[in-house]
Amino acid sequence: MKKLAVYLFFLFLVFSFLSFNGSGFNKRIALFYIPQRVTAFSYLFSHFLHYHREPPADRIIAAKSKKYNIPVSLIYSLIDTESSFRQYAISPTGAMGYMQLMPQTIKYLKIKDPFSREENIEGGVRYFSLLFEKYDSLELALAAYNSGPGNVDAYAKIPPFKETQHYIRKIKKKYNKFEKNEK
Repeated sequence: MKKLAVYLFFLFLVFSFLSFNGSGFNKRIALFYIPQRVTAFSYLFSHFLHYHREPPADRIIAAKSKKYNIPVSLIYSLIDTESSFRQYAISPTGAMGYMQLMPQTIKYLKIKDPFSREENIEGGVRYFSLLFEKYDSLELALAAYNSGPGNVDAYAKIPPFKETQHYIRKIKKKYNKFEKNEK
């Protein structure tokens, strides 16, 4: 990915200093056009460049694990199940980012950029921590994270949705696998 960025930047520089005149490239230096091209370039690649300034997900996960007292392996399990570690994942229901946060949850947590690695992981772990404190049960917290706290409250137990029950089993299986690998 970094090589692609360098290659694109090189192409940008080449085209910034060459002007196109219909019959081919004119090798005059076109300094007049550089500010507009730099602006367009920075606009197009600003999110890409921001992506590389953020700390690695591993470091963020470790920090949020300590901050919210949620095991690292559980956070890995959540992210792996929710988005397969795809930062820009969007589900058909509108959930976004690593932790697949819904728009209402994003608004509730006051997240500015749901695709920011740091904000998304922080928000997801904080939200899961709140659910865990509320229900005092891993299974109920996972059910609330998947199907919403309203469903868990309505049933006063794990909702009878097959998707939610499968989700809990899947997370617990991955959690146990990550726990074994950590030791």
